[in-house]
Amino acid sequence: MSLTIGLLFALSIGRHAFGPPKGLNDFVQEWTSARNHLVGEPIYAPLADSLKRHFRREVQLTTIQVNAHPPSCVLLTLPLARFSFTRALQIWNGLSLAMLIVAVALLFSRAGLGWSPWYLLPVFALTVTSNPLAQQMLQGQLNLLLLLLLTGFWLTARSGRWAWAGVLVGVAGAIKLFPLYLGLYFLAQRRWLGVLGVGAGFAITTLVTMSVFGVDVYVEYFREVAPAVAGEFQSYWPNASISGFFRKLLDGSVGHTLPLADLPGLASLLTLATVLAMTIAVGLRCYRAQDDRQRDSAMAACVVAMLLASPITWDHYFLLLLPFLALLWQQACGAPARQAALLLLIVLMFTVRPTWIWDAVIPGDGELALRAGDVPSVGATWHVLTVLSYEFYSLVALWWLAMRSGPVADETKMARTAPVA
Repeated sequence: MSLTIGLLFALSIGRHAFGPPKGLNDFVQEWTSARNHLVGEPIYAPLADSLKRHFRREVQLTTIQVNAHPPSCVLLTLPLARFSFTRALQIWNGLSLAMLIVAVALLFSRAGLGWSPWYLLPVFALTVTSNPLAQQMLQGQLNLLLLLLLTGFWLTARSGRWAWAGVLVGVAGAIKLFPLYLGLYFLAQRRWLGVLGVGAGFAITTLVTMSVFGVDVYVEYFREVAPAVAGEFQSYWPNASISGFFRKLLDGSVGHTLPLADLPGLASLLTLATVLAMTIAVGLRCYRAQDDRQRDSAMAACVVAMLLASPITWDHYFLLLLPFLALLWQQACGAPARQAALLLLIVLMFTVRPTWIWDAVIPGDGELALRAGDVPSVGATWHVLTVLSYEFYSLVALWWLAMRSGPVADETKMARTAPVA
């Protein structure tokens, strides 16, 4: 029965990946920017102009007005710019699924966690029933490339190849910026080759991108695009980061929630203080990690903290947690309460779709209400404190589990086996 359900979900994922796109999605940003470069237009031209140029029709945009992603994202999709949008999206989704398979194979390789036939069904079920994976395919996102890079980061760090581990983090950071947070792991572990590797990976990827698009695209991105994107999207319902929580609670400027109090300055201050406190705690955790087990759980805590610290964390970013969820699950063997808590968090973050809850609880036709005549939904303060933040709370709980994993289990084992005087 479970295999049949899994196969049905797999067919659904295939339909999302290779079926005709339902309107415009996130991948259109990379594709139009890449097409702009081919015809001599700026890659950060107004998105409405780019859509009119390449789709030959007027498109009314209600949210994003320009490609929100760094220039290296556009470089990745430049070879696909000569294809139609639908074909380019299908090719990218096919490559993304291949990267997912490689990442899972590396995770369960002999150098990783090792393989057992018992892993097959839960990994298959978790993957194909995953709402983040469905969103990844629908949006044509870059998360599965980042997943492959972060899996490589874990494996190379585990084998002591610190420079290469740093390079992989640096490349990931050049693509989406927020993975640069993982440089904290190398700093706290005093792995200076890893720190240099992060800088080298980021610099090489950036220089290659500059050689294609020029230096000005980076000036435009950091001066104009990034601040505009952060200002608009941090208050959106699906943002599961620390910043998203405080923006939804204390900043009503976007109009998607009714804040407890309209104090955006306080939201920024609380975000900064919380991220700083969490980063110090994670840094100490990484600093104290001495063996593979402790380093694995410290790395998992660092990855979860990365998502919490990012200004914007959509639910499809949760795919980056897959290797580290496997690590935490392995470390929780023999601790039923911890496994039960971890399983609950996995279901909340991967299987439950937020819209199932939001549509049932919050009046209106959805946060964006894109169709004519729709009434936009506005979250009340109690919605922010409950249903609109359950993914944020899940990330916080997962971070706490990761912080308590490894050494706690080791100490419990030592206490049980210590001789009685």
